[in-house]
Amino acid sequence: MFRNRHGAETLTIKAKPPEAGGLHTGEPGKFKSVAGLNFPYIAEFCKQILATGKVCLNLPLPGGLRCNLKGSPMRSIAYALPALPGFAGPKTYAAWPVWRDSTTAEVKFQKLSKSEAARRWHKARRFDRMTHVRGKHGGALGRTGLAVLYVLLFDFLDHATGRLEPSYDAIAAKAGVCRRAAADALRRLRDLGMLHWQRRARPEPEAGGGFRLVQETNAYASLSPSQWRGYYEAPPAPPPEPGTWGDHPPLDIIAAAAAESRAGAPLSAIGLLSTAGEYGGDGLAGALANLGRVVFGSNA
Repeated sequence: MFRNRHGAETLTIKAKPPEAGGLHTGEPGKFKSVAGLNFPYIAEFCKQILATGKVCLNLPLPGGLRCNLKGSPMRSIAYALPALPGFAGPKTYAAWPVWRDSTTAEVKFQKLSKSEAARRWHKARRFDRMTHVRGKHGGALGRTGLAVLYVLLFDFLDHATGRLEPSYDAIAAKAGVCRRAAADALRRLRDLGMLHWQRRARPEPEAGGGFRLVQETNAYASLSPSQWRGYYEAPPAPPPEPGTWGDHPPLDIIAAAAAESRAGAPLSAIGLLSTAGEYGGDGLAGALANLGRVVFGSNA
């Protein structure tokens, strides 16, 4: 204890020796462990973990705590670490290493003609243009989505039977993208309602007489544009204005009536002429209609 210049008492703490603080001892190549010197029970605890690779109820944590309050041993640390090269990973507790929603039943495919596939492809391109945002590449489908849809419809789809069951690697290779990009594009097509798939598995016999399920490729189906989310058909183009390029020329009523008369239907010809005279304002057609009634009778 000593007094500073202000007259207050100050506590002086002496520094610990290197061995007590876990610092370098001054001897080359020699260090002291803080845990080993000050907390010997932690060192003993770490030895048991490193020796067994497991933490169980019988190994108390520092401070008297327990590892698992339920009383059951905790899983090995190896489950939280990646497998080393050349070594198999930890054993799984699943019955079979397949996706949960995989089916072993036969999947029925629906036929899709090549012309219908082409129509859906062009509508998908229009859908992508409809949803394009300025300043970004592509629309809702994107470049990879269009590429994956194209290879599904024209490279892998059997138009006669409707079978569509490629693997992720095959889709990625055909579309010219990586496997992750192909998986993201498939998920995007599914979310838009353009594609549906069913995970599949098959039983494989084992030597002991049992069997195990093996994952197979997915079964895909292209959905109708009526089920696409956010898509709508383009309205029909309006007819051309009268007198503009593309407008249909006016029908020659007199020539049409003459053709009907030559075909043996004079009453039909008189009806055409009469309509043109009364509603179309064609005086010549009206006069010919009156002449026809005189020739073929008043009932014409």
